[in-house]
Amino acid sequence: MSTVIISDDMTQPYGEIVTNFLHKISEKGVQKIAMVGMADAADDVIIGYYNMETADKAKAAMHILSDATIEMVAANIDRLLDALNDLPDTEEN
Repeated sequence: MSTVIISDDMTQPYGEIVTNFLHKISEKGVQKIAMVGMADAADDVIIGYYNMETADKAKAAMHILSDATIEMVAANIDRLLDALNDLPDTEEN
């Protein structure tokens, strides 16, 4: 199945990721979608949902938060390992 995005302005930097996302969700049979777009202004956010109830939105938010947490830990892994190595040795783990 081919997915085609037709736009008057195909120069948007996110065009490829949107196209790849459409391919992935069609392959997986996705039934619910959340989209978030953020502009330069801190409070300029566009959110769109397809077939999502409140619990689905909370679950999607949890996955985004988890992804952000993993990136934060990965970015600080050396500091975290140093802090763990500096802990005093105890017989109880």
